[in-house]
Amino acid sequence: MDTRTPLEGVTFRWSITTIRRKALRSGVILTLLLSAYVLWDATYGSPVPVTGRLNLALVGLALAATGGILTAILLAGIFLVGRAGSKTVVSSEGLYVQRALWRKDFVRWSDIQSVKRRNLSGWRYIYMRTSTTLSEVAMSVEIDNPSDFDAEVSRWAPSDNPLRVALSSHGT
Repeated sequence: MDTRTPLEGVTFRWSITTIRRKALRSGVILTLLLSAYVLWDATYGSPVPVTGRLNLALVGLALAATGGILTAILLAGIFLVGRAGSKTVVSSEGLYVQRALWRKDFVRWSDIQSVKRRNLSGWRYIYMRTSTTLSEVAMSVEIDNPSDFDAEVSRWAPSDNPLRVALSSHGT
C-alpha cells in the first residue's frame, strides 16, 4: 500500500448534512429517554407530595433537554473532527483514502479486487479488498456530493474495476 499523495484529484469529505442529522438524532433520543425516566420517577418513584413531584418533573425535563442538547453538540464536534481527519481523493492513479489523522492509504485502481458495501452504526462504507499488503481498505461514502464522487470514479477507473462496477449499479 502506497501512502503518498496523488498529484491530481478531487477531494471528498464527510457530509455536513449527515453529521447534523446523526448529532440531532442522538440528542433527541437521549432527551426522550431522560424525559421518560424523569416522568416515571416523578410519578412512581418519589415519596414527595404531588406538588413537589410536579416541580421535580419540570426541573428534570429541563435537565433532560439540556443533556440532549449538550450531547448533540458534543457528537457534532466529534463528527466534525472526524470530517477533518477523513478524506478521499480520486485521481487518475487510484484512491487516496485518509481514514483518520494518522491513517492514510493509497489504493491503485489495479489493486482493487472486490468491493462490499456495509453499514457501521448507520454510516455507509465501502470495503475494498486489495491485492497489496493491506488486504482491506474501508472508505466512508457519507460525503457531500455523492454524484460527483460516482462521476470521478467513472472518469478515472477502468471499466472493469470492481468499485466502478459497484457504483454504476447501485450508486453511492
